[in-house]
Amino acid sequence: QNFPKIELHVHLDGSFNTTELWDHLQSNPHMIHSCTTSLDYTRLCTCLQGSLEDMLLCFQFFLPLVYNNYDLLEHLAYDFVKRQKEQNVIYTEVRYSPHMLAKDPRMAHQSITIGLRRGCIDAATATATDDIIIVNQILCGIDFQPDWSNDVIDMAYEFRLDFPCAVVGVDVAAGETHFAADSPFHNAHLDMCRKAKQLGIPVTIHAGETPDSSQNVRAAILDYGAKRIGHGYRISNNDDIIELAKSKNINFETCPTSSIETGGWIKTNWLDHPARKFRNKGLKISLSSDDPAVFNTSLTWQWRIGLKKLGWNFEDVFEILDDTIDASFAPEDQKEKIR
Repeated sequence: QNFPKIELHVHLDGSFNTTELWDHLQSNPHMIHSCTTSLDYTRLCTCLQGSLEDMLLCFQFFLPLVYNNYDLLEHLAYDFVKRQKEQNVIYTEVRYSPHMLAKDPRMAHQSITIGLRRGCIDAATATATDDIIIVNQILCGIDFQPDWSNDVIDMAYEFRLDFPCAVVGVDVAAGETHFAADSPFHNAHLDMCRKAKQLGIPVTIHAGETPDSSQNVRAAILDYGAKRIGHGYRISNNDDIIELAKSKNINFETCPTSSIETGGWIKTNWLDHPARKFRNKGLKISLSSDDPAVFNTSLTWQWRIGLKKLGWNFEDVFEILDDTIDASFAPEDQKEKIR
């Protein structure tokens, strides 16, 4: 719980505090979905051992509540930083789709940025120590919403220097169908990522999480120009793609709990988990919680899995954290602060 942590793959909307949402629901009874208690609502919003599709369905129970609610978005962003601070997460890159959260994505981004900044200020002043907490943002394109992608990269460029809590990268989330060359979603997302490269904006992409998707990791690296891969578990037995990733110094954002809950990894023995395999084969990894509220987990719990289930020791921890800092999209001055 107390050692300093860094998190690169965490979705803001997958981190919304369901207790806070339940309190807000009391003034919106038509959205309660027959729940009678906060615990009922938390269970409704939690995905346990399903698939990626099952997990994404959970979002229907809370995204309508926050949509266009800028005050609530600001509050939830503030609460997110507070909970990161409680885990001693000193650096976070939090990602979300502003278009999924409001009709006016820039207003959503503005509200979230205000909340994140307030959270960082309060976290820094809540202690007399020299503890730091830095939060930056990654904006997501959405697999099945290609029309948003051009605006996503425009926003990323617009807010790239807007520190504190600037936008430091882009992602394509919520599915991998766009990787298929004949997909109606393909060109828009590919163009977004190529434009990002031209503008000097780093790219991380969800890839290799769904069945038969190992080649998506290759495409993410070679075609989309990704510097990091979200998940990537399906390449754990594909040495050709592993060697490609090593040659490009790709960092894999691994999330042990969600890898099970989405079916990204079919659980057998924890010692066979892709995060462990990746390290054993010389790949760089980072450890994240993905959607902690949806999976009822935390970054602290992911590290417990690493130490107790994956057989890591503290030397592994320090190496992973060092690799995570290197792979972060933070500017160099921020990297030096968190080392």
